[in-house]
Amino acid sequence: MITRRLDAFDRPRQCAASQRTSSTLPAIPVLAALLLAALLPAGPAACSSDKSFDDGLAESDSSEHVPPDAAMLDLSGDGPGGEVVVDLMPRPSADVVRQDMPEAQPPEEDVAETQQREEEEDLPWANVFLSDPYEDNGKTTPVQLKHITSPDGALTGPYADVSNCLQEDGGAVVGFDTGLDYPIQICHEVQTVFPDKNGNYIKIYPPKKYSDGNDQFAEVMGYYQVNAMHDYFHDVHGHTQVDVSLYTLVNFQFSVGAMVWFAFDNAAYLPEGSLEDLGVNLKYDDDLIVMGQGEEVDYSYDGDVIRHEYTHFAVGGNRLAGYSFDEYGFDASPLSLNEALADFFPSSMSGDPVLGAYSLGGSARDLTEIRKCPEDVMGEAHYDGQIASSALWHLRALIGKEKTERIAYAAMFVSGASTDFEEFGLNVLDAAADLYPEVAPVAEQVLRYHGVLGCLRIVPGCGEATKKKTILIPGKWTSGIDEFHKYVPAPIQYVLAARSPEDELNVRAVAGVAGMAQLLGGGDEPNVWLAVRHAAPVRYEFTPDAEMVRDVLVKPKKLGGDVYGWTLPARSLPAGTWYLQFINFTDIDVAISGVEIR
Repeated sequence: MITRRLDAFDRPRQCAASQRTSSTLPAIPVLAALLLAALLPAGPAACSSDKSFDDGLAESDSSEHVPPDAAMLDLSGDGPGGEVVVDLMPRPSADVVRQDMPEAQPPEEDVAETQQREEEEDLPWANVFLSDPYEDNGKTTPVQLKHITSPDGALTGPYADVSNCLQEDGGAVVGFDTGLDYPIQICHEVQTVFPDKNGNYIKIYPPKKYSDGNDQFAEVMGYYQVNAMHDYFHDVHGHTQVDVSLYTLVNFQFSVGAMVWFAFDNAAYLPEGSLEDLGVNLKYDDDLIVMGQGEEVDYSYDGDVIRHEYTHFAVGGNRLAGYSFDEYGFDASPLSLNEALADFFPSSMSGDPVLGAYSLGGSARDLTEIRKCPEDVMGEAHYDGQIASSALWHLRALIGKEKTERIAYAAMFVSGASTDFEEFGLNVLDAAADLYPEVAPVAEQVLRYHGVLGCLRIVPGCGEATKKKTILIPGKWTSGIDEFHKYVPAPIQYVLAARSPEDELNVRAVAGVAGMAQLLGGGDEPNVWLAVRHAAPVRYEFTPDAEMVRDVLVKPKKLGGDVYGWTLPARSLPAGTWYLQFINFTDIDVAISGVEIR
């Protein structure tokens, strides 16, 4: 059976693990993990030798980035040159966004002007948030709804088919074993929005409480934003693959044992066949977008989120669709590029580099933040995707919106399922040379500055940056990579210089299960070893299985709690440069943080 990729918008704690690539694996119940996550409480340059550990392990913190109101980039002679300043409004924390959210207000309209406008225009009118409740200060804007073809005026057309998902019986029942005593029932799929006697939808406003799981406004938002993004890809880029009626389900929620309804704090694009693989039978099993009704946030109200998920649909279920690997180990860059494009195109279209200000709050993704490979490689697609999206936004600041979008689209269109950073960077250069030859040198400098081109995933094994960095290593079962069915190497390696043969190597870190196992509260103990090689990086030869080229493989020792240690005795390796890489022998994903190397 070919597993299918499920994308979810990256929300803290409730981030979907993807079903990846065209490798043959049992179907991974991603939707189950997302559903059950709502039921669970929130969970918690080369270096020389230094033999002493600090008293304690530092908490993981990978946010080493320029604040959004600072200069975007100063290449200082290493890139195109010059300083590009982007003036942004400071973004509040998630709590501030949600506590101070203004109530939705009807637009101020002159009755006579409205009547005249309706007589002059054939297309129906409706109210929407052009961006989101926060950016729009709680005020809706009248817009025209295009492409409606249903006889009764329900929100169905050639490019969007939108249904509500109501808190009532009649919805599908999850067909896989969730481990719960009661079945999980999905909300009831119904179209609830129809025009008034004048053929308009103008009287449908956001509810007073954005947590209302049965509101009609979510349907209007879903229809408007999906069509807006379709028209962008079709009209600007000639992308005809999006010329299908994309099923969009808003207010998605679920109940357990038909007793209580649970919020779904996420949104997802699901390629055709995904739900059938998982034993879930919704109204359709073609490509679809699911917009969750969260505890405080209705994801349909955030135009960024809808456009992000739609861009995944435009990229396609078989393009940039899985994890990859190379001679240095595991590589998440294909999925990361998918996320990068799904962040870049909506942001560039709106002119706002901050994606998800309403829905993600303080965790919104800011494309002006400087992200580079290998410094910012983590092994998680949404996070690593910011390397490429920040590079594209940087290029946009230098050569303009239209040129960058056309170049990015052309590079995306020729990408395959496993295109990595390097190949995508070359695609960008080819597109730039074909479309705008004068900007090709600038594009190359930007891509190399961010590490989309020329990145070797090796980082110094010392200092605070190492301790603050978190890396995610898929398991043998969850990676979807047949070549790594015995083990999965980490996405990065560490390098230590000037090591003496008399040095004892001591490494310790926090290791814990991640992904679905973390959400479901189970899984094996992490079984992560440490590969060490003298004078050259740890490498992999595929014959066809991955054969590791290393000098020593060090077994872990549990030091207490989630802290593990790895010790290599003195005189194990010659003097010089040593390379280290964590190797996951566990079936499931493992997160490594707080790494200290002495």
